[in-house]
Amino acid sequence: MTGVQTCALPICFPVTICSKFLFDSTESFVKNPIFNNRNRFNQLVNKANVKGVARRRALKEEYGMLSDQYEKAIDIVDNATAEWVEFFVNTAKRSPATRAQYVDEVAADLRAAERLVNSLETRMRNRAREFGAVREEVPSLYGLVSRVQYLKTLKDPKIAGDIRAAELAITKAAGDINTLAPDLNTLNVTIKKAYDDVDKLLVDLGPARKKLADEFSVVDNARIRRRGRQADEGYVLSNGQTVQIPRLESENNLGTSYKAEISNRHTREIEILGDKQFATRTQVLGRRSANRITDVNDPLYFDELAYVVNNYMRGDVLVDQILAGRTRDEIIQTWGLKRTGSSYANEFGRDPSDIIDIIDDQFAYVNRYLPFIARS
Repeated sequence: MTGVQTCALPICFPVTICSKFLFDSTESFVKNPIFNNRNRFNQLVNKANVKGVARRRALKEEYGMLSDQYEKAIDIVDNATAEWVEFFVNTAKRSPATRAQYVDEVAADLRAAERLVNSLETRMRNRAREFGAVREEVPSLYGLVSRVQYLKTLKDPKIAGDIRAAELAITKAAGDINTLAPDLNTLNVTIKKAYDDVDKLLVDLGPARKKLADEFSVVDNARIRRRGRQADEGYVLSNGQTVQIPRLESENNLGTSYKAEISNRHTREIEILGDKQFATRTQVLGRRSANRITDVNDPLYFDELAYVVNNYMRGDVLVDQILAGRTRDEIIQTWGLKRTGSSYANEFGRDPSDIIDIIDDQFAYVNRYLPFIARS
């Protein structure tokens, strides 16, 4: 590259951050199974030999609070999973500099979301088990990816086709979620079908393997260490500390002040999870590109340059002609002053009489990154 003037790559492409209104108007596609599980639990509590109306009410309220928190947690972990997919699986979606800058943050955020979902699932599963409730599967993107990750560890050629089909669905769903306004109906169909197909495969493999798949970490590619004992004994992990929470079955714990404290704690947790939902979504959109200049001396410069050319230059009918080595005069005479040039100007909201200026602008654009290509 001696004697060729190159430039830094300003890989800071504009990203529109979602508004709070748009976020709040988006319904979670996991509502129905969570709602069904809640109703099933309430019905079993009503039929169970639980003494006292107050105790039954407290049990149902607790499970309802956990259900509300779980719905928000699923949304958080699905957004984190969708981002993880494009950083670690479908890496062509992110530039080399973007991956280098954010890869550790993306993994850490998903790991934290996994712990959140795991904690809530453990508490809900243990409570449901006490009353013999069989919980309906919640078809989340995170659950689908974790199951596929587990299936891949089996290295079984007989299920290779099933894994490939699921991975295609994962890539599509992750791409949809990572857009500003995902089509929730499309997501519902894509994730639900792939999840059901994988779940059927796991059922056929047997309960032991299905249990392992249900407890598999996407980030660590290993089984999650569940903290079942704490939940069984009435403990929860909060802010790194172990806090004892009295069991709701005890009549001594059903006083007005205690129930008020449980309700207040739930309100605080829901508010925190709501803020976390919005923050996660904002981070996903904000980490679509690096927020720094990729200087020519950066080891990633030429990898980033290739990414820019392939993803932001190629495909434009005018830029493709410049990259093909056509001169300015050739393009003006054989394309720019023809109907094709007028149509191109109209696509950009410009008057066809501006086509020569447009051609010069695109030559300058290409010359900025690839000065040895553009021929005036």
